[in-house]
Amino acid sequence: MDPPGRFPRSLRNARSSNAYMLVYVRKSDLPQIMCNVRDDDIAEHLRRRLGKEAEEKERKRKEKADAHMYTVVQIAEDADIARHVGPPHNQVFDLVKHDVVPTQFRLLHNTPFSEVRDHMAKHTGYNPLDQRYWKWAGRQNRTFRPCSELPPDDDEQVTVHSLRDHAQNMTPKNEVKLFMELPDPRIRNMDKMPGMDKFSPTGKILLFFKFYDPHKEQLTYVGHASVARTSTPRDLAPLMRALLQEPPESRVDFLSYEEIKFDPVMCEVIHPNEVLEAVQIEDGDIICFQVSNPSAANPPRGQHALRFPKVDGFLTYLMNRQFVRIRPLDGKQAAAESGEVAEFSLELGKEMSYQQFTSRIAEAVKAPNYQYVRIYQHSHYSNMARAHPVNFEGVATLQEVLVQGNQAVDLLYYEILDIPLPELEKLKTVTISFADPSTKVVGVQSIRVARQSCVREVLEQVKQIPEVATAMGGRDSAGATAESGGGNLRLLQIFGSKIYKVIPGNEMIDSINDQYWTLRAEEVVPHEEPQSLTDQVVHFCHFSRPAGTEAEQNREIPLFGEPFFLAVAANETISSVKQRVQAKLRLSAEEFAKLNFFLIVPNKMEELVDDEILVTKLAIKDSSSMWDNYIGIEHKDRPQRRAAPRASNNYEKAVSIKG
Repeated sequence: MDPPGRFPRSLRNARSSNAYMLVYVRKSDLPQIMCNVRDDDIAEHLRRRLGKEAEEKERKRKEKADAHMYTVVQIAEDADIARHVGPPHNQVFDLVKHDVVPTQFRLLHNTPFSEVRDHMAKHTGYNPLDQRYWKWAGRQNRTFRPCSELPPDDDEQVTVHSLRDHAQNMTPKNEVKLFMELPDPRIRNMDKMPGMDKFSPTGKILLFFKFYDPHKEQLTYVGHASVARTSTPRDLAPLMRALLQEPPESRVDFLSYEEIKFDPVMCEVIHPNEVLEAVQIEDGDIICFQVSNPSAANPPRGQHALRFPKVDGFLTYLMNRQFVRIRPLDGKQAAAESGEVAEFSLELGKEMSYQQFTSRIAEAVKAPNYQYVRIYQHSHYSNMARAHPVNFEGVATLQEVLVQGNQAVDLLYYEILDIPLPELEKLKTVTISFADPSTKVVGVQSIRVARQSCVREVLEQVKQIPEVATAMGGRDSAGATAESGGGNLRLLQIFGSKIYKVIPGNEMIDSINDQYWTLRAEEVVPHEEPQSLTDQVVHFCHFSRPAGTEAEQNREIPLFGEPFFLAVAANETISSVKQRVQAKLRLSAEEFAKLNFFLIVPNKMEELVDDEILVTKLAIKDSSSMWDNYIGIEHKDRPQRRAAPRASNNYEKAVSIKG
């Protein structure tokens, strides 16, 4: 539940965004503003731009209107796969993203497929007879691979639309996706190898090959080939060397894996002597291979160990890789003053444990170890760090910290602690302000106390704060004077410049929420306390009278400053109480003359007359009504208020255009 006067959480950080503009126009200027615009009134560069936009809009409209008459043929080649797996896209997984394949033809439905072969012959320089085409199909594991070969004959009778009619799923309407296989000059001279003829007859399968270099941590596409179903990875070693353009006499051995799917990553090793057909290798499958190097995981002395010696581990790393921005909790300026590192980026893994990713952050910010770093999540609503930090080992993985509901973020906040976080979490950090007998706040201090501590023990620690000890004059309860405090402290719970509670000394500090309430410690002044059973404690607050009607003034009374208590005798007049208030606040006669005193009860405000008895005016029936009925001291809020923390992107400002 929110404290009194505070907006609900759902509205406190609400954002607003719209595309409307409110423009005010003088009535006399309306004919000039709302006149008809001629072409000559528009600048020439704008006319050209508007003309191009109109032409493009008309072209798209016509394409959409005629879309039912055309089939889009999209053809992927080896070069497209190489760009997808390697630079510039570096997608690594699967073969190609068809939305970036450049080779596309928009043809009438009845166009014979032979025209597509002729187009590609001009594009590649290969004879139509050297071209072989495969249809793409989506698999159940959400991969997209070539699956079936188009017959090389009868191209004149086969239309592009008929290919679409028999296409597999994951393909939009009126669109055909194909892979064009061309002879590879690197393996053209390997016809004598079993299963390596120029084109694959029955009993062969089309495979795609990727090579992994663990030293460079790089996976590249090296080509495709049609091989016999009965071959083994050991049989394919000469082919792999040829794709890598290794010399013929090379005797490098390879480890082979099948890339099955990528979400989650499944990349299984294939034993060198296993028959491809036996392990269910089929058309369109991907073989990832690497040099077999037993010393990769345990390098010779003086060399660094490889992070990912096997391709399956590298693919898992890429799938879980996450670049996270790490920002100091208090911003760049505070970070520079405290010696903390300003915002930076770290490459982490989504499956990293709490200890792993906090250790990386601790290393980057030069903290003693991960226990000295506290992490805060980013809030979408306030565009700032969340109020509450992540508990020590309170999450299992990094992904739990970055995913909030159905939204993911790439930003975390950190702060460096002076004690280990497990020890800090056993303590409660309480922010307490201290006010002297004149209600002047002489200091605000955050202190750490054991969660099992009571308020009385916390106040004893407050006494040890240098500013408090100085304000108390270094006295204890025995050396206190009548004009000063009695050496004892009490803790008040304040919100909106109004006292809501005097916290008992035996109350546990862990039960007090100092995030919303302001906690103020002050000396207990003996002569301001009740001296007899008939004396009553009166609550005083500062306010400034708001503008508006009397009803509006009574309903909303803006308070400010530091509230306080005074014990009032049963027969004490308002004039006497005013003199005591002047003495307590240490005001001059000129300053005090500007004050007005009002009795404020719910929905009512009444100015007090000097010769009246204050207690009879209050009519306090029980202890709870003391918080509702109080004496308001009206004057201007002269002290400069602290600037509230600035929250970015919470609200949009209106733009005023004046003519």
